[in-house]
Amino acid sequence: MRRSFIPYIAGALLFCPTGAGMAIGQAKTPPEGDRTALGFVHGGFLYASVLPHISEKDYMDPVKKGEMSVEEMYDNISFLISKSPLVKDAANESANYQLGPAVPRAQGIPQWRLAFGFYWCDSQVALKDLELFNDNDRTPEAFKRRLLHYPYAEPSGGFLPQLLLRKEWDKKNGSPVGLQPAYQDIFSDFLPTADNTELDFYLWDGRIRAWQSRWRKNKDGKREVACDSKVVEDIDAGFSEPFYVWGKPRDLIFVTASGKLYYSKKPASGKRKAAALWSDGSPRRSVLFNPDSWSYKYPDRDKNPIRGLIFDADSNKGFAFTRPKPQDKDQRPMYFEITAPLTPHSYPGFKLEKPPDNYTLQTLMEYAQFLIAKKEIKIKP
Repeated sequence: MRRSFIPYIAGALLFCPTGAGMAIGQAKTPPEGDRTALGFVHGGFLYASVLPHISEKDYMDPVKKGEMSVEEMYDNISFLISKSPLVKDAANESANYQLGPAVPRAQGIPQWRLAFGFYWCDSQVALKDLELFNDNDRTPEAFKRRLLHYPYAEPSGGFLPQLLLRKEWDKKNGSPVGLQPAYQDIFSDFLPTADNTELDFYLWDGRIRAWQSRWRKNKDGKREVACDSKVVEDIDAGFSEPFYVWGKPRDLIFVTASGKLYYSKKPASGKRKAAALWSDGSPRRSVLFNPDSWSYKYPDRDKNPIRGLIFDADSNKGFAFTRPKPQDKDQRPMYFEITAPLTPHSYPGFKLEKPPDNYTLQTLMEYAQFLIAKKEIKIKP
């Protein structure tokens, strides 16, 4: 993968479509766990990361044999992109898009976007072409169309930031030995800056560096991503964990997997830094990886961490929703626009007439409809 350094296992689980051993329905205990939900509002629809449920018939055997726990299995399942109408008279039906490589649950925070008329991940798909990847259509003809049109990002053969960082990692830590996964403390994300350009952010050793990349077609007509070797941003991070970047190059927002929010404004001179805007002062430490169980332990959680992100792709506004820990009775859910300075408000909840039967989709739908009711997001007619 171009951006993520989280080691993937159980490949059959990672990209298994919903029709092959997985379901979208609700479970008694939400399988999403303590993760951040991500949704985009566009054209009267909510696009949301939804974690499918593992079918006991197909995948519970490894659990019974003691080869893997249910938690470990879910940690290696990728999210689908679900499309749901936000208004009653929406012309199109709901859909589920099997697009990737998507970020698995273990990483704690999804990494995709709707921007400049495209869906962005490791692939770039025009929004008008998303229906080609509608997982509800499982006919052989649909499968052939997906294979023909799937816009894999072909490496250009030029500069790759991850190779540079791996060399730095090896120099500091020594070469990886045996099956021990290396580079687990290098994290990355990206920010579209135009319909064919993006900034690729890499976090390691306390620094966030960014390189400019450009999408283009090569001489064979295949899409590729070319990255310039010049570092365009160098930021003192103040954290070391998976993150989601949003904003503009001069004013960047980083939301971390543990639920904190950092803001970085480009200074007129001197070192650029990221300052914590949402954090209760919990100790900051790196994510820890257990190679025996293939599990992750994230930095100490705040009492009231961010657990939901809603972005309006049409107005380019973003909102964060918090979810307190059950043991912290003095905390209440909050929401705020993602801008500097933050202005938090109490989140009273929102009751849907017909809630979806998926936990994450229901939560994100409540957030989106609440923002629409508060006129924070306006649906274009």
